[in-house]
Amino acid sequence: MPFKPGISGNPGGLEKQKLFRRALRECLSVEEAKEIAKKVIHMAKSGDLMAVNIIADRLDGKPQQSLEITDDRSTNLAERLEQILAAAQEADAANSAGREARTGRVN
Repeated sequence: MPFKPGISGNPGGLEKQKLFRRALRECLSVEEAKEIAKKVIHMAKSGDLMAVNIIADRLDGKPQQSLEITDDRSTNLAERLEQILAAAQEADAANSAGREARTGRVN
């Protein structure tokens, strides 16, 4: 069923504001928020790198982080799957042999 324009497909979905943000907005006056901002600016000017990062993150957004994943194993998926299956069969055989030795029974 297609969604109608202007009507949410998930009316009970996530809140528009995050919980902590909403609580801060309710507790802080505009003047208090300005005081805090001035304090962070003063700390940054005094060399506090955490304060510098806070300001940079608020102005420019947090820098994107990338993650490069490398795998030195075989790139041939069929070959890798055969290796995994062979290892699983070996483990099953070892478990069966150990079970037989402990119980004296063969499955």
